Amino acid sequence: MKYKTIIYDLDGTLVDSKKDIFITTNYTITQMGGTQIPEETVYKCVGKGVRDLLLQALPFKDDGAQARALEIFKAHYLDHCTDHTRLYPHAMETLTALGGLFVPQAVLTNKPQVYTDKILKGLGVMHFFSVMIGAESGFPLKPDITAVTHILKQCHTTPAEALFVGDSEIDRMTAQNAGMDCALLLGGYTNDAEISAFKNDRVFVCKDFREVRELIHRS
Repeated sequence: MKYKTIIYDLDGTLVDSKKDIFITTNYTITQMGGTQIPEETVYKCVGKGVRDLLLQALPFKDDGAQARALEIFKAHYLDHCTDHTRLYPHAMETLTALGGLFVPQAVLTNKPQVYTDKILKGLGVMHFFSVMIGAESGFPLKPDITAVTHILKQCHTTPAEALFVGDSEIDRMTAQNAGMDCALLLGGYTNDAEISAFKNDRVFVCKDFREVRELIHRS
C-alpha cells in the first residue's frame, strides 16, 4: 500500500458528535442570557476550536463574558461529550483492519485534548492510535502543519506516504500544506456539495469509511 500512516480528524470524520456539541452550545448561550440557535447554525461554527465556535455562536460584550462562556462550555461539555457521540458507520472496521496490518494511525483535531482523550477512550478506540493531538496540547491548530510533522516523524513516514482523512476545508488545507493526499468524508460538518467541489488527483471524496478503506487498500 502507498499509505504507511493514516491521520484522522475527529469531529465529523471519526465521530458523529453533533448532538452533544449542539446541546452544550445552546446550554452555554442560555446560561449567558442569550437565545438558543438552530442545529445547522451551530454546525457551521465547528472546526476551528471551542473559542471560535463560541465567538461565532454568541456575540460577546467584553472579554470577561467570553471567558465566562468558555468556562461554562468546557465544564458542561466535559461532563456530556460522550452522551450521544458515536463512531461513524464502518469506522471501527476500518480502524481494526488497518491495525491488523500494523499501519500506524493517528488523530489530529482542533478539539481540546481533554475531550479528545475522553471520547476516544469512551468509544473504546484509543488503543488504535500511535499519536493523538488535540487543541491546548502545545501544538498550533490546523491548518498549521507543526502537529502533522510531529506525527509523521513519530510514525517514521514521509508526507507522500501518508493520508489525511477529514471532513472540512481546514482538513483539506492541512493536507495540502503538509504535502499529503486527503480523503474527505461526506456527511460531516461541511456541506456535501462544498466537499465534492474539492475533488482532484490529491483530494478524494468518500461517502463513508468503506470507501476510505478501499482507497487505502488500492493505493
